[in-house]
Amino acid sequence: MQASSPPHFKFIRLIQITSLCALGAILNTLALDPFNASWIALLAWTPLVVAARITANWRGNSGEINNVSSPLDRRATWRLALIAWLFGSLRWLWLESWIGPVSDYGWPALAIVMGAFDAIFAVVMSRVERGQRFHAWPLAIRCGIILCGCEWFRGRVFMDGYPWFMPAQPLIDFPWLAQGADVIGAAGLGIIPGLISGALASMIAPRESHWRAGAISTAACVALALTYGFFNSSPVAIDNADMFKVLVIQTNVAQSNKMAPTRAMQQEQFDNAFTATTDALAELKSRSITPDLIAWPETVLPGVGLESDAIMLQREQGLWPADNFTSQLENLVNQCGAPLLVGSGAYEGLRIEGNRYAWKKHFNSGYLLKSGGRHERVDKVVLTPFGETMPYISNWKALEQAMLDFGGRGMEFDLSTGERPRTLSMQTASRRISIAVPICFEDTVSRATRSLVNADDGADVIVNLSNDGWFGSFDPARRHHEQAARWRCVELRRSMLRVVNTGISGAFDTRGARVESSLPSQRSAWMLASLPLERKRTIFATIGDVFSWTMFLASFLMYCFPNINKSSLRSAGLVTSVIVAGFLIVGCSDTNQGKLPSWSSRDQSVSPENDASLSRKFTTKAPIPVSNSSDWARNARLVLDEASRNTDRALRAHSIEAMQYDMSIFEPAVRRGLADREPSVRFVSAMCVAKLRMEGVGPLLEPLKLDPNDSVRAAAILALSRSGAEVNPSPLAAMILSPSAELRGNAAMVLGELGNKTALPLLKEATLQPMTRANPAAVRIVNLQIAEAMVQLGDQEEIEPVHAALFFRSDQSECIELACEIASRLRDQAALPMLQRLIEADGADIRPIEIRLFAAIAACKLMNPAPLGLAELGVIASRDPSVRVRTLGAKLLGVVGGSETEATLSKLLRDREPEVQIAAAGSILRRQSHISAAQNTPVQTPAEPVSVDTNHSNIQLPR
Repeated sequence: MQASSPPHFKFIRLIQITSLCALGAILNTLALDPFNASWIALLAWTPLVVAARITANWRGNSGEINNVSSPLDRRATWRLALIAWLFGSLRWLWLESWIGPVSDYGWPALAIVMGAFDAIFAVVMSRVERGQRFHAWPLAIRCGIILCGCEWFRGRVFMDGYPWFMPAQPLIDFPWLAQGADVIGAAGLGIIPGLISGALASMIAPRESHWRAGAISTAACVALALTYGFFNSSPVAIDNADMFKVLVIQTNVAQSNKMAPTRAMQQEQFDNAFTATTDALAELKSRSITPDLIAWPETVLPGVGLESDAIMLQREQGLWPADNFTSQLENLVNQCGAPLLVGSGAYEGLRIEGNRYAWKKHFNSGYLLKSGGRHERVDKVVLTPFGETMPYISNWKALEQAMLDFGGRGMEFDLSTGERPRTLSMQTASRRISIAVPICFEDTVSRATRSLVNADDGADVIVNLSNDGWFGSFDPARRHHEQAARWRCVELRRSMLRVVNTGISGAFDTRGARVESSLPSQRSAWMLASLPLERKRTIFATIGDVFSWTMFLASFLMYCFPNINKSSLRSAGLVTSVIVAGFLIVGCSDTNQGKLPSWSSRDQSVSPENDASLSRKFTTKAPIPVSNSSDWARNARLVLDEASRNTDRALRAHSIEAMQYDMSIFEPAVRRGLADREPSVRFVSAMCVAKLRMEGVGPLLEPLKLDPNDSVRAAAILALSRSGAEVNPSPLAAMILSPSAELRGNAAMVLGELGNKTALPLLKEATLQPMTRANPAAVRIVNLQIAEAMVQLGDQEEIEPVHAALFFRSDQSECIELACEIASRLRDQAALPMLQRLIEADGADIRPIEIRLFAAIAACKLMNPAPLGLAELGVIASRDPSVRVRTLGAKLLGVVGGSETEATLSKLLRDREPEVQIAAAGSILRRQSHISAAQNTPVQTPAEPVSVDTNHSNIQLPR
């Protein structure tokens, strides 16, 4: 029977392993920006190797560790895996902290998955150490192979790979050590940190005499790498004729402004880039310099690309922007004589279905505009995993949608991959140049950039178009991106220019060294970069990652067969061959990436002025896309702006009402609403204008006095009167006596708002006039509306019917709900006890949750401050399956306040039902308005605009 570990021994071992795993995570972090201690990368994995050796002895057959008795523990490997996973995940949480504002769930999910590879490395090392088959090899050799193989699996094989923070990434700052990448690639150079870490670990805790052989082997490999680098790190002499001059325009558009931007925002972004370009060209001209190329970043050009059929469609339909932007760019190119490389979305088979765009294919592309209106296009060929596609998962759309709902609500994966890698070709004054254009993430993927450089007749230079606005204010991520991209220069011996929205834009020679000062991050700026052109085909460009694949397969075999005996060698070899073949088939072939935050490239949304918008979801009740930005007020504005253009007239009306707390979006929306084709939207818009006493819309209101719908005419009279215009209110007399319940109720609402007490007799007469064609429920609602108007005009006794309605039976819920709203609008403090009873009654007297919510909303509006205890009712309602209940819950959370409810409102903003999204967006803007008012911050809207009763207005919304 094997001895179990004494508690004190187990505790000591756990402390050792925990300390070593934590140290390894810290060292790997310190090697990268912002700490930038690049040399630490050479030994950063040493602690994890030592931890693996300790675990191997604890778990395995050896009885001593450093001359100390070591009882066996079969669960030691699991403990090592969990501890290494924990600290690896914490490391990735820091390195990828920029993802937090983009995807609440995606950030920890990525950290957990990537952190698991620290555990995989440790477990593989421990298992190989525990076995006997490879003990003849020095620890340094074993560690180098396993580290290179495990990290290659993470960066290339697993889910198409995520090749950031590979072991050798910081070594690009050591020119002599980095040059070997043109033979074995940046991933292959990961063997050097493995060799050094293994050699150090064998010296720290030697168990066998092989540490000397390991040290010698490591020194020989490092010396070989340095010697090769010494003879290859000096740039080749380049004639002036082989210098490629590029004018780089760096924009600074925050990602929150690129997600579903409005027309005004897109116009402003284009104008800023265009002005920066013309100013830069003017300055260069004053210095007698003409650039060979002008370059703009990824997806910086608004619209639908430069495809002639797409532009023709917009022209025919009168849609914005058509060729507005492209014509300006063509004129610029013709005048300056330099082509323009610009990132844009590209749409093939663009058409209009209903009032939405649909298309056959959508690409993230780069266009090269030449003189005479000619252009060439390249498309992104490797989509960003989990940002633009879900490897393998995208083959099952239901599963993909479920994943998006979990971690990326509002995202759509609808990008297509490019047909094949292509280059762009242009003529300078001295020679013809071919350009490889990796887009966004592609410059960090060696196979992607390699395929682009090898495409067609080969590329002379690499120009990366990227949008690093996703990184927000986390500048270390921008430097991480730049650091990973610089390896492509060494691997392929091509100069690279990075043109990046929000920075960091820079130029690098064929050795990965910076040739120009980079532009500062998060600033709009420009620079003239002179890139040396060197056309040399490297070994890596020819054979690719053969070395890394070999290390992966070797480490896989070492893990699977650490103690294999000769009798089973043949069968094990057969099984291994099958498994290896499977890995090669899956790993070496590019995944059939599905249609695309993307979240990285789908930020080029287009919203034409006539309600057509870029989305395949053109059903009227589809959820409204929501940005993953952390600015929830901005997200709310985008939701309401999108809803105000929806085909559903109720959504348009409710969104305009909800916009009253933010004039920046309310004003353009209400102007559209006053000219809307639906009378219900025109009515709500006119009532909102009246309530806010909005100025400058008189010309839009005047035609409504002759509107074919009487209710709209009544609202126009009120709005014009509130704006100070002379208007004849006499048509309201006929409306208040109309046999139509719809018209009579709306006329009563307008008369009450006008405040003319001479209308009291007319209102009283209306209560005596029967409405023979209306059902009893409609009659009761109209009588309550008339009572409200009479109280507004001074007849306080008419408050009693409103109070009485608060005690109606639950089957008359519409009257109760309307009475709650009337009590809040009239600021009726006497109704508070009655509202409290509606909220708190239990047992046989308990009211349906809809009634309780209406009462709670009214009570909150009557009390200052609102009782925070009612927030729980709103949270409960947010989880209800009923759309109406969730909508009311969102409204309640908007008036009750409290920071603890923000997460619930944010969740409701991403609800599947647009009605709920609109209510949540309105509540968010309401709260933002009150916060600004409390802080004495100037706002563009009154602190508490009066709500238009769109739930009970008597305009019949067409079905």
